[in-house]
Amino acid sequence: MGNGDRPLLPFPIRRRDNSCSPITIGHTTSATLRGANRIRGRAAPGGTMAELNPNQRNYYYHFEAGRAGIHKSILAALYAVHRAPEFADGEFGLGLTASDRVPASELDTFPKQAQIAANVIRSLTRRLLAQGWQRSEVWDGTQRRYSDRFVGAIAEGYTPAADDPISAVLAPTNTLPLLEAYVNDIAATYDGSLLPQNLVYLDKPLLLLLERITRYYTGLTSQREALLEGVRIWRQLHTRTEAIQSLGRAETGDTDALDQALLTFVKNANRYYSGYPHQRESTLRIAQLWRGLRSREAAIASLEKDTPSELDFQIVDSALKDFVASIPELYERTGEQRHALMEGFRLWRQLDSRSASLAALGISADPFEGGLKPEAVMAIAQQLDEKLLDFVASVPLAFQSYESQRDGLLRMLQIWRGLDSREATLQSLFADLKEMQQQAEDPFQQKLSPNFRLWELIQSSTADRLNIDNTPNATEIERLRQLAQQILQPAHDALGPLKITSGFRSEALNQAVGGVPNSDHRLGYAVDLVPLATGTRTLAKWIHDNRSFDQLILEFGSLVNPNWIHVSINPRNRRQVLWATRQNGRTVYRPVTL
Repeated sequence: MGNGDRPLLPFPIRRRDNSCSPITIGHTTSATLRGANRIRGRAAPGGTMAELNPNQRNYYYHFEAGRAGIHKSILAALYAVHRAPEFADGEFGLGLTASDRVPASELDTFPKQAQIAANVIRSLTRRLLAQGWQRSEVWDGTQRRYSDRFVGAIAEGYTPAADDPISAVLAPTNTLPLLEAYVNDIAATYDGSLLPQNLVYLDKPLLLLLERITRYYTGLTSQREALLEGVRIWRQLHTRTEAIQSLGRAETGDTDALDQALLTFVKNANRYYSGYPHQRESTLRIAQLWRGLRSREAAIASLEKDTPSELDFQIVDSALKDFVASIPELYERTGEQRHALMEGFRLWRQLDSRSASLAALGISADPFEGGLKPEAVMAIAQQLDEKLLDFVASVPLAFQSYESQRDGLLRMLQIWRGLDSREATLQSLFADLKEMQQQAEDPFQQKLSPNFRLWELIQSSTADRLNIDNTPNATEIERLRQLAQQILQPAHDALGPLKITSGFRSEALNQAVGGVPNSDHRLGYAVDLVPLATGTRTLAKWIHDNRSFDQLILEFGSLVNPNWIHVSINPRNRRQVLWATRQNGRTVYRPVTL
């Protein structure tokens, strides 16, 4: 059973073999929560917890209500009317006793009773809705609380189904005292360490959050998990797996399809939000996880400030620094690239003109305004390039996440990539992040060039059939990257899609296919390929005329139409052009001219 199938109980589940395992809530383990319980409670002599004060109980009510997507005050009301069972530490429960699936040992403290009571309210809500109750019969939108009828249903008590692993038996009580306690808690005022009871004022920023998410969602794992947790609470489900299934997706399915389903959920949530506790808690949880905050309280504080953007600037800044780090290797001293660096420098330093930027860089004249001899232009341009690269090298250490610095780097990236707007630049940046994340999760998915991934250059039906590991080491991957960037990508851009029929070969694979020990395939320098939009002879001619290479072999077939092309970039750079043919059962290589 995977983590997504575990009941959401923040304490150990006693297994049939009498062993225990901590259960996870989001990223919080039961051990963490038990540690928090010890901090919040006052330890009595002998290690038992003394009776909690109202503010400490309120902390548990808030935590469990947020987890389960219920109204917090109903937990306080259950405690007020039941105050049973009584525990050795002087505390009381919320009226719960053991069920078939939840033993008494999981109900023997106040925190455990609060946890299970929240599950009971959620399970009861689902049962009543399945029986035909309307949402409006559960939640009174005009009074912004549970309806009198629903409170009456709670007062009747609850016995969970035999297959319910997270709910216990709730004792019945009188409706009027329960309703009175519930209404009184809604109006209660606690000290400043606790949150306001009425969170309706958060509805506006929560709706703004949902609107922004549809613009800024880029499929990062942290974003996806935030929305899945929101789905779980909104739909009052127990597990992540159930949340995914409720979206009509499989847990191991296409993440792009799951992302689309999640965005549809967000759009519908924005449309149908009505202030129900499970809706508000769902959106609060999304806010907490999306913004990387430590607690529900921090999420509320963030929403009170009405943060104007759902951009995670820490992630943006990290991606920008990664881009800047790649510039020295990619800089080809073109006018567009030079302009990108100049604009980035100008905004970084908050200068008002290109002339001011040149002066700040120590350049006495603009080399491109005319009136200078060509050799002077070249000398000044070279000097300018060195100054700009010095600036680029200083960015990682000098970057302090100031807005002017971020704006400068975003503008630099926008011009560098020829993008139309800041929004497009951010989307480009997030696409980079998603690509990096996918590579971290599956190294074989890493891009060697815009149109070629590592797996394409290492796949082998022979390796699959013989169960041979064909994984290259770091040096071999770097050679394959050079091959993709120097040969494959330019040929793709000029002639259209290419199919790699053979690429890297590990030592074991090279022996299995009868390759020579020093084969360029073995070292990561060579590929065999065919073009999908033109002829093999045309591909060979284009490589010969436009790229540097070591060997270019027209493999079998005819000189006009070889079966496939072999190309390598071994540093010997011999520019050999050969035609491979079969003679008397042997492969013969003959020099040819293209």
